Amino acid sequence: MHADIEVFERCEICLKKGLYHSEDLCSNVTFLAKPHVNYSILVTAAEGEEDGFFHVSFYRDEPRPNQVCLNASDVRSLPYHTSGYIGTSKEVVSDCRVGDGTDAKAGLWYHIKGTGNKITAATVSGSTDFYSVLEVHTGCPNDIYSGTCETYSEVSHEIKWDSVNGYDYYVFVRGWNGGLGFFSLIVYENIEPANSKCVNAESLSLHDFAMGYTSNASLSDASCVNVPRRGLWYKVRVDAPESVILSTCSRATAFNTDIEVYQSCSETGATGCIDHVHDYRCDRGTIITFSAEANKDYFVFVTGNRADIDESGFFRLSARTWHHHQTSSSGLWNSISEEELKGLGPAGILFIIVACIAVVAGGAIGGFFFLRRRSAAAASYTRMDVPDGLDAN
Repeated sequence: MHADIEVFERCEICLKKGLYHSEDLCSNVTFLAKPHVNYSILVTAAEGEEDGFFHVSFYRDEPRPNQVCLNASDVRSLPYHTSGYIGTSKEVVSDCRVGDGTDAKAGLWYHIKGTGNKITAATVSGSTDFYSVLEVHTGCPNDIYSGTCETYSEVSHEIKWDSVNGYDYYVFVRGWNGGLGFFSLIVYENIEPANSKCVNAESLSLHDFAMGYTSNASLSDASCVNVPRRGLWYKVRVDAPESVILSTCSRATAFNTDIEVYQSCSETGATGCIDHVHDYRCDRGTIITFSAEANKDYFVFVTGNRADIDESGFFRLSARTWHHHQTSSSGLWNSISEEELKGLGPAGILFIIVACIAVVAGGAIGGFFFLRRRSAAAASYTRMDVPDGLDAN
């Protein structure tokens, strides 16, 4: 939806309001955050606009540690997704001679351990707001030692390389010809995932999430739609009878997904279709709710939205219970606690908040939400955890 943003100090004093701009499909607010003060962020549909899904990104207007290779962020497991902002990064020298004539480049670095398989790193189209270049290095380049460039992307938003098991690789994400802004990065192996078969379904904890890449998955026979389809399998269990919400609404989701829930696995797929009727659909993602019995495994299939074509790609799947998902209100508030702002300098820190329509890549904190209705009598609060760095897997 087209969203307006308002920033309040201690829920009482309106500091600033950001209105929706149709030119760049965004609203943004920049404000100085004082130490030990709670700030509340109200997001509402713009005047005269329909309620719906929105994504809000929060980032600090300061450089990130991984602007230099020696502080590269660790990619701890594959597949992986993160978001970043390189508007405040300093320029570093890289020996990857991409044809844009740029030697000193601003960007962010990520450290990946080789697995022995081909690895792909890509910036997500539609969630990256500048033309990006990806470089892969076998070490950190510096003024004394160069020759670390393994490969780079010059005409596309993705790069692939054959990794050696245990070797260190450093991925540098930057803009073409000095471009700056938000980006969304995914990294995955070009192999068939183990959980492309239901019998190898990956356990998904409630109030947690999983990353998946379906393009290399095998076909499964799943009875909700009697057509073999490509997808990945997960299993969910609750301790007490509960309504479970499954969602692929995320910037990491890069194709039109479908979610299906089953009672049991078969040799080639799953049987006992419980549900595949969805509550809502967001940009590329979807949300489904089903009633779960206690101490019983439910098998979840994430696949393409259409059975007549082979839709596949990267997605982020989350699972939560209904009592943690009550968000019908006049807006969605995110409170930054005093503890989360402790340690900031006496001058405070500049926060920038952006709400866009699937154009800007995510910042450190953010998520998809659905605004159901406006009511002056109701409000919904979500705690916003502010990590030390911009990147969030």
